[in-house]
This record gives sequence, structure tokens and C-alpha cells, in this order.
Amino acid sequence: MSRPPKTTIALDIPAGWLVGIDLYYFTSTPTFKGIKSIPPGRTHILHWGQDETSVRNGVVFEAKEGEVLIFKWDSKKEEMLTNQTIDIAEALSIVPEQYPYMLAFDTISEEHHTAESADFATLTNHVTQSVVSSVIAPDVVVSSTTATAQEAGVLKGALQKSKEQRDKRHASPVAESDVSSSTKKDASHDIPADEMNNITPGFENLDKEPTLNFPALTPDHTWRPGSTGRERTLDSLDSSWYIENVLLKDSSSSSLLGYLQLSFLLCLVLSNYSSSITWRDYIKILCKGEELSSKNPDLYVQFFDILVHQLTVAPAEYLDGLLELSALMEPLGNLKEIIFEGQRGFNNEEDAVNPRLKRGFDKLEGELEKMGYKLQKPEED
Repeated sequence: MSRPPKTTIALDIPAGWLVGIDLYYFTSTPTFKGIKSIPPGRTHILHWGQDETSVRNGVVFEAKEGEVLIFKWDSKKEEMLTNQTIDIAEALSIVPEQYPYMLAFDTISEEHHTAESADFATLTNHVTQSVVSSVIAPDVVVSSTTATAQEAGVLKGALQKSKEQRDKRHASPVAESDVSSSTKKDASHDIPADEMNNITPGFENLDKEPTLNFPALTPDHTWRPGSTGRERTLDSLDSSWYIENVLLKDSSSSSLLGYLQLSFLLCLVLSNYSSSITWRDYIKILCKGEELSSKNPDLYVQFFDILVHQLTVAPAEYLDGLLELSALMEPLGNLKEIIFEGQRGFNNEEDAVNPRLKRGFDKLEGELEKMGYKLQKPEED
């Protein structure tokens, strides 16, 4: 069959569910079969959940000409089947009969338009397919509970340590030949079944769970390897070396901003807490970029603009909920001091205040003040 124009999403989902694309939300009907005519060339997020209180799931994708994405809810497994888990040929064969019952993207945007939804393109202007594919594998469904690879690694390490401790605790100091089979059998009754199998309850499928592969961030450890004394202190106060030589080593400023935007998007749409941590970590690191803000003001002007747009669309309950905005008042206060007072003299002579940075930060601070937030001065060491 010839494929429909633009991007088409065939979505087989129960009626009455809360479905959305980008920042548009609507309730599925018995006749709803998907979304059609999604303009190519932009990043979108398709998301769904049983209602407003349930765990939300979603897929981030780039719309392409002639692209057909298939999603089918499996009620027995209680999971969404995607292009990689269903028979594509069979699914495509029924698209023509479903097509008339799909909602056009333009229709959705007109009928469910809000002030916030209009900002979606600006919220994702750095979220390229390259950024998305480096964080999320193709067709992988992300949910409110999906962890970052960094968090999953910490958890796996803790579980491995727990396993080793259990093994050590249950290891018998007595030689195997000295213990009768009946004694071993009786002793095994004292060991929980999960410990006998070296499996921690609730984490049997941990390795199979998808993760968000954002770059690993260490906002409290921004010094260069092997540094000591004064050099480590300077790198702790000024994250410029870390940003340039770690975060931008195999990436670009635009990609860095793309990760910042993607982490916010997953937090905003899916209520993904792990992404909110990543979002805050990026902000904390950028807020210490003293030398970099002078060398690359364009990056920081864009950074301020992104934050303003993000704060504009964030629900009020998210500010000190998922986003934990209060925790950023001191880092942002530190950045204000850098911009308005110039370099502190640790690495360079003092620089004059950059007017573009000043205007951008003034706008950001004004937005924060409208929301009732006040920047804090950094604590003196």
C-alpha cells in the first residue's frame, strides 16, 4: 500500500483514556483510531494514561514524510505494543480503513489549543532526533517511573553489594563434606526463597527495564582529573572546564541545550522525576560556568530564554513539586553574581558586564519574581 502523507500514528487504545500529543490533551472515544497529518521536521511526544492520576507513558519521535507509527494496547499484558513488537505488515494493512477515524494534527491543535501548547515548538527547538536517539532507544515507551541510566547503575551497584553481603552471610564455614544433606536441607528453610535465588524482590527484571541515557552529570564534582588544592577549588567554583571538556567533548552547545529541554519535557508531560533531577543538574552546572559565560555568551543567552519558556508553561504545582525550583535559587543567585559583577578574579581579570547576558538574566529573574521566587546570594566559603 502507498503510505499516507506526513506522519501517521495508528493508535489502538481503550476508550476513555487521556491521550495527548505534545501539550494537547483529549479523551479517546470508541471510534478514535489515531492521529494523522503530523507535519514533518519537528520533534513530538505522544503520551497516554488511563486518567489524570495514572502513570503516564509516552514515545518521543521526529515526524517524517510517509512515516507510519503503530501502537496497540495489549490488555492481557497491560502494555503498549509498538513498531518493534507487532507485525508491521499486518498493522499497515488495516491503516487505510482506520485512516478516516484518525484525528488530523491540525484539528487537535485547533480544538485543544492553550497558551502553553502554543509554546511547544520553542520548548523543543534544540531537541533533535540525534538528541532523542542518544537518550531513548527507538520506539521505546518511557513512563513516569523510567529511571536514568545513571540512577539505574547506582541501584544495580547497591543490589550487587546486597547480594554479596547475603552470600557472605549464608556461606557456611564448615566444609561441605562435614555437613549432612539433611542438615543442609533443614538449614535452607531458614533462608528466604528470594535470598536462596540471589534475587532482590521487586527487581527481578531490572536489567530489562528501559532507561533514559542522558549524559552522566556530576554537579558537585566538576574538577579535572588529578587536580589538587587550589586547582580543584577553582574548578569546584567554576564549572567551565567540566562543561567544555566533559559535557561538550563529543557534543555541541545545541545538544547540551537539547538535553536540558528533553529532560524538562519528560518531566512536564510524563511527570518523570528522574528527568527533573537531570534538568536541575544541568542548571546547577551551567550556573557555575564563570569563564564560559564570558567566552560563550550565546550559550547563556539561549539558556536564559529556554528557562523563561519552561517556567512559563510549568504548572504551579510542579514548581516546588517535581521541579523543586526553590533548590535552584542559590545556584541562579551565583550566576547573577557572575554576570553582574564580572569575573571574580580566580582565573582572569575582571570582565565588564555583558549587556546581552544582563538583559537575558533580567528577564529570567523577572519571571521568577512573578512566581514568588527570590534569588539567594551564594554562601561565602
